[in-house]
Amino acid sequence: MQTRIERSLTRTIAWSGVGVTFGGAGIWLFWWGATGEGFRFLACLPATALLIAAVSCVLAARSLTGHAACPHCGASLLADSTEVLRAIHCPRCLGYARVVRGRLEELPDDWVDAEARFTAKVPEDVIDWPGCAMCGEPPTRSRVHDHLVPDTGLNLAIAAVALPTIGVMRVGGGTLHQLSVPYCDAHDDCVELDWESGGLVIRFRSLAVFRAFCAANGDEAAESSGACG
Repeated sequence: MQTRIERSLTRTIAWSGVGVTFGGAGIWLFWWGATGEGFRFLACLPATALLIAAVSCVLAARSLTGHAACPHCGASLLADSTEVLRAIHCPRCLGYARVVRGRLEELPDDWVDAEARFTAKVPEDVIDWPGCAMCGEPPTRSRVHDHLVPDTGLNLAIAAVALPTIGVMRVGGGTLHQLSVPYCDAHDDCVELDWESGGLVIRFRSLAVFRAFCAANGDEAAESSGACG
């Protein structure tokens, strides 16, 4: 299923208007500071900040005003028609889509993203790996990934219970979580660990391996990953 990416005229005008306002104010302030005497030259500093803000608003008018319906559930999503290499995540159904020729479509089953963004919760019991964490082929080795969780009252309470599949150690300023991830000879360092909603999550680049991981680990892994089929 595909949905067309459309540009919001109201948002485009709003962002462009703010950009023009900042740009005009920045040019006047820069001129006033550069042509004056004494300490008026210091006005060039905020003027530069205003000009940078103006450029940012113009860029936002181009990239933050496109929208399309999610091909999975129909929810409205921000979508840049020129962005073709990044998977777009729907916060309602947790499905994924991509941009193709000005349209939003479901990701193909063999999609491999430029970044690790397909997110699954790390189970609290034994992890059933579907194969290499990048391609799904039989693994030949493993690599230990780690993620440091800074100290807070809540994090300290959660970290006090060590999970069987995760190495947990106290270090200066936080708790270090470690996870052994399988790889084949052709791949290495293709996933990322993160901490979300009081638990460790793993992010994959491969949609197929992400889905296989969710299916192999049941509802525990699917809690934060959305539809896995």
